[in-house]
Amino acid sequence: GQPMKFFNIINHDSTAKSAVIQIMDQIGYNWWTDKGVEATDFINEVRALGDLEEVFLEINSPGGNVYDGVSIANFIKSHSATWTACVIGQAASIATVIASACESIEMGIGTNYLVHKPMSALSGYVNAEECRALAKDLDTIEDSIIDFYLPRIEASGKTKDDLLALMTEDRYMSADEAVEWGFVDSKSVDIKAAA
Repeated sequence: GQPMKFFNIINHDSTAKSAVIQIMDQIGYNWWTDKGVEATDFINEVRALGDLEEVFLEINSPGGNVYDGVSIANFIKSHSATWTACVIGQAASIATVIASACESIEMGIGTNYLVHKPMSALSGYVNAEECRALAKDLDTIEDSIIDFYLPRIEASGKTKDDLLALMTEDRYMSADEAVEWGFVDSKSVDIKAAA
């Protein structure tokens, strides 16, 4: 069967050069569930929309594959349009990195934001060398994730140490708290997508 897409392009206006894109599922393909889609699909479909000046990215996602997420985040960063992330449910894990690549982020009432240390599922028996190699990979991934968060939170007076402590806590932040930290720009009572 068709794997389910984690994103939808719901409103593309070629005259206004704007688009509304939703990320409403797990990011990246998960072979356990046969769900999700890789970063290349997202990137190619956005490119296929042609010239865009404004993109609204609605997010309700538990996260997913770190590499897919980082690829999407870097694509957004390098894209010529102005991207606004609108968290309409939860933004967790790598979904927050994708949001951080956008020019601005707003969160709806009652939404949640989770930044945490990257994790990996160990299946079966692993030896010490494999654990050390994995730990090193996770540290590398953590560094690349931190690069997306730091410019935002430093603007609100937080430090890298503050960030690392928060990531270790592994807890959901409310919209107010995420705004206070500087992860997101505003809490919006009424998130309006492009008309």
